[in-house]
Amino acid sequence: MLFATPSLAGTRGTIETSGDVGAVAVPLAAGIVSLCHRDRNGVLELIESYGTAIAVTLALIYR
Repeated sequence: MLFATPSLAGTRGTIETSGDVGAVAVPLAAGIVSLCHRDRNGVLELIESYGTAIAVTLALIYR
């Protein structure tokens, strides 16, 4: 019933877009910070965790 009001129903697309941007922006920022600090292990861990998260998400979507 929350999305039944017109004023809140229009914000759903904005929230989804914000989530999509955040899903890329946050790991990208973490990668940039790790690279600036020359933290090779941090970059490798970021790649591993992000790749695993994407793989699991896609596996669950297309299940």
